[in-house]
Amino acid sequence: MEPLRIVVNADDLGMSPAVDAAIFAGLDAGYLTSTTVLANGPTVERALEGLAAFPRASVGVHLNLTEFAPLTRGVEHLLGPDGRFDPESRHVGPRDAAAVAIEWSAQIARIRDAGVRVSHLDSHQHLHQHPALFPVLRELRARFSILRVRGMGALRLPVAGRSLLARVGALAQATRADRFIRRLRGDGAVTTDGLASVSAFLAHAATLPSGWRTVEVMAHPGNPCSPTYADEVARLAAGALGALPLRVEPVSWWAIAAP
Repeated sequence: MEPLRIVVNADDLGMSPAVDAAIFAGLDAGYLTSTTVLANGPTVERALEGLAAFPRASVGVHLNLTEFAPLTRGVEHLLGPDGRFDPESRHVGPRDAAAVAIEWSAQIARIRDAGVRVSHLDSHQHLHQHPALFPVLRELRARFSILRVRGMGALRLPVAGRSLLARVGALAQATRADRFIRRLRGDGAVTTDGLASVSAFLAHAATLPSGWRTVEVMAHPGNPCSPTYADEVARLAAGALGALPLRVEPVSWWAIAAP
């Protein structure tokens, strides 16, 4: 039986010296195969310089509307009083599409113009899956010739013991994820069959949907927002993928092709 191909992607390169160092350590050790860059992150220039040491890794753009300062004008209505993106920017709508397209185009161009061959697109806090921004995503994929996009295919986690509200929320999330993948693929994009955090993947890898052949495993090295993040990276570094009850093949995003 063919091994399950997994892309182990580190989000947030360019966020801080600590995040960048942790991501580079994972790429160097081999338990990370890919990363995505915050083009408007505080340490992006140094991060882009460091990527030269990892030519086998895939490098994408972590499209951002919820943190740090924008690269363009025209998105002032998405900013807080400090001139940085407001975390509530995730509540975008169709009226925001034109300004978002300009900002996200500048973010992609900044990474490309640094000499990076952009492998894929994803986003900070998954904002690229917002239905109102799908035309923007299509436009950017075509303009920059980027085939690969993070899908949102979610694991169906066990529902026993969960509240009715939690079960309904999980079902709604899974429905949105499936719809997004179908729409991406119908539009010619390439994505993995599923997406999971490190913790969810390690816990449920043996019970993945039967049709899944590729999964993106999402990690956040060096990010202090959750204690889970550090634990997940420690488990990857300790060889947790090799202890799974199924064969996995860690690959970069470049190895993911249309089904």
